[in-house]
Amino acid sequence: MIAITKYNRKWPANVSALDIELFCLRHDPRGDWEDGRLDSFSHYKNAVDIIFNNKDSTRHHIWNDWGELMVREALANREPKRFLGVAGASSGGKSDCYGLYAIIMYLSAPTETLCLLTSTTIEMAKGRIWKAVKEYWSQVEHYFGQKGTVAPGKSVHSKCVIRGLGAQGEITDASGLRLVAADKQKGEEATSKVMGAKAPSNTALSTDPDVVARVLAGALAPGGGLCLLIADELPDLSANLLTVAYTNLINNPKFQMIALGNPNLKLDPFGKFCEPKDGWNSVAHEPDSWLTQRGKVIRLDAEKSPRIKEEQNWDAKDRAKKSPKCFWMPSQPVMDAAKETYTATSRYYYRMYRAMWCSDKSPNAIYSESELMSASGTDEPKWDNPDQLTRVCGLDSAFTSGGDRSPSIEAICGRVNGVQKLHVACINEIPIDDTREMAPSHQIVINWRNMSVDRGISPQCAGFDNSGAGIAFGHIVDMEWSPKVKKIEFGGSPSGRTVSLNGDTKLEFSNRVSELWVQPKQYIRSGQVSGIPASVVQELVAREYDEKQSGHKLKVEPKPRMRARTGKSPDLADAFVVMLDVAIQNRLLDSQEQKAIIGRAQTEFRGARKRFGMSAGRSSKKLQF
Repeated sequence: MIAITKYNRKWPANVSALDIELFCLRHDPRGDWEDGRLDSFSHYKNAVDIIFNNKDSTRHHIWNDWGELMVREALANREPKRFLGVAGASSGGKSDCYGLYAIIMYLSAPTETLCLLTSTTIEMAKGRIWKAVKEYWSQVEHYFGQKGTVAPGKSVHSKCVIRGLGAQGEITDASGLRLVAADKQKGEEATSKVMGAKAPSNTALSTDPDVVARVLAGALAPGGGLCLLIADELPDLSANLLTVAYTNLINNPKFQMIALGNPNLKLDPFGKFCEPKDGWNSVAHEPDSWLTQRGKVIRLDAEKSPRIKEEQNWDAKDRAKKSPKCFWMPSQPVMDAAKETYTATSRYYYRMYRAMWCSDKSPNAIYSESELMSASGTDEPKWDNPDQLTRVCGLDSAFTSGGDRSPSIEAICGRVNGVQKLHVACINEIPIDDTREMAPSHQIVINWRNMSVDRGISPQCAGFDNSGAGIAFGHIVDMEWSPKVKKIEFGGSPSGRTVSLNGDTKLEFSNRVSELWVQPKQYIRSGQVSGIPASVVQELVAREYDEKQSGHKLKVEPKPRMRARTGKSPDLADAFVVMLDVAIQNRLLDSQEQKAIIGRAQTEFRGARKRFGMSAGRSSKKLQF
């Protein structure tokens, strides 16, 4: 059989142009542009154009600067171990690009490639990364069908799986593409499915000529399969996924992890994955890329997107007639509207459009992430008296304030070096069994009571949000547990207890919920709170206040408004502020900040009285600050 020559290399005559591009992409040992070889991206692009951009294609791929950048960085000189973070604006094409990337890397060696793709839930993935995989794979099947053969794999889209090809041409689960739902609630279940995943290493050659041609890369260069993990929506996934990737999946001879997301918190899994090598303070305010401890991060800022750059050169006539090449990316009017609604420096605008972690809190945010980072340490304090600790908990029931779930946050209270401190121990999701005849509200109370009693929490050290429908719920708590359980009112007037927003103790509050939400700040500033989970931090920094809504009094935004703005209800944060108020009411947490303020004021007053020769006179029973 006459051989053909391409890229200064001889190939069997029955090898297709696609096989040649895929082999060079994956296994050609020559360096980029060496002795007739193209660079890896050029071989990748040629393979994509052959399959998807031919005249009979049912699903084309549109090339753009961002898409090329994402692929070039993923290929990264064919490094055997690669960690890449892609911080991208909403609708920037991340899921589409890397859904295709997973398919091409699999096709380049279908007997030696296992691709794991993650998302929060199966349903979410079907509208994001698996949607792209399904559409592109459909064209793969169409392309091979036109060539009179079948695609090297079998799609089972109902299960979000593309089963791979074995060395003898058999269909196998050892290779291929697989979706794993890895949201925070199912973190352990998801990571157990990922843990131990090994890409197969082809050592046996098939005798089927058609299979030999199709798996040319694997047949000619056996040994060292690729395990590819594409973590879509990493900000909302379980942190356990990073642990598995760093300690388990990396044991594959060739391993690559690509993390995608809209930046949110520096404390969430995506923020930790993308942390600069020398810390967040080491990078410029708005860098386009930076190095991490394990790899690199690239940033796709919507204000510099291919669409914006294209439309900047248009005149009024062009705008009326033309359609942008990257039509799916945010337009300038869309971003202008977001600036008008949220402001250009808001956390929301930075996350969804600027694709950067907000340097500090949004203008009207109650908390900044930086002030909460010191309180997020998970290590339990070294207590003065470990045998004299008190446990407290706070519940936010979905049946009392219109929330989405019923979390109970538990904390440990004690003293460290004589100072009262609180450490968040865990978050417990109170279960409901829809098949039971018992009303959900009764189930929540009973399950919460049993869980708390088992953990040594007394009724007076437990509390719940008694707002909204909480009156009826409160009766259930009285009957099923105890009237001693504290009913924390979110509605009504503030208690009058001194609470500060930024060290200003003269600040007044419009209502009780505003006071409860600001109350933890002084304890956090004085280092008396630790262990705040990233999920709680996320909700704390998301809620805003508006000082103009009620004169000079501070008022936090209503819960329905926050839910409409962020898409989530702050149930965890509500449970956290309830729990902290329970600790305060039980005198388990006093404010060191307030003590310091009062102490300074008394010292200054005594000093002034001495300087001016004033007598002690009658002492005041109450100091106002």
